[in-house]
Amino acid sequence: MGSGGQRETERPGVGSLKKSLRRLDGSSPLSSTVSELRALDSRLSSIASLPRVLYGTARSASAGALLGSTLGSLPEDYGKPELSQTQQKLASTMRASEQRPRYKAKRVKLPWMRLKDVDGQVVGPGAPSDTLVVLCVLADWNPVCARVEAALEAAHGGFCEEQQQRSGSEAARIKMYKLDASEGNTLQDRYGFRTVPMLLMFFEGRLVAATNAVRGEGQAREAALAALVRGRKRDFLPEGFRFAAGADNTLLEYIRPHTVLREL
Repeated sequence: MGSGGQRETERPGVGSLKKSLRRLDGSSPLSSTVSELRALDSRLSSIASLPRVLYGTARSASAGALLGSTLGSLPEDYGKPELSQTQQKLASTMRASEQRPRYKAKRVKLPWMRLKDVDGQVVGPGAPSDTLVVLCVLADWNPVCARVEAALEAAHGGFCEEQQQRSGSEAARIKMYKLDASEGNTLQDRYGFRTVPMLLMFFEGRLVAATNAVRGEGQAREAALAALVRGRKRDFLPEGFRFAAGADNTLLEYIRPHTVLREL
């Protein structure tokens, strides 16, 4: 029987090894090695072992909570391990180049302008002062208008965002509205166009720019800002302006059965 009433077996195993070591002759070359191993085992048993903690992870915080009673408070984040010069050089080659973030303004729905309200609120003496009013003449049934409307909403959202950030900005003097082309032909007859989308830009009641060439957000923004500058310079389109046949006046892509194209 061994110590503690445990039976030692003659078969190969830990018990057999312990028995062999106790019978080891003190003059044997292995005796000194066995003594050193026993001393090392004694030192190791006196060292408190810690679970492995990963840098900068949730495991570091949980390890601190578990071991705080014996080791005191541990930092919740161990930070990043120090890198050698070789590692730093390799990391610099693998790091992606820093690029300036690009932000897009949120699209904002265009407010409606009724055709019957144009002469009272946009054209004539009732128009707002030092303000560019952009009438976006659109038709829901036209697929081109659907694409352009999204770009116009993005430009409108950008102007609204700038106005909130700086009340005195140029964007604060630009108002954009959506007008349904199917309400009537008053504007088409007045300015001689039969295509949509069409942008009519008025400054203090007078037409300063008109175009159907806008297709993107950037184009809409540039066109509005340029028209605001022209309006402040009093550089208006001539009284009685009408599009000439074929000039910025392409035919509609799709026509509803009851639509009649009249000669202008």
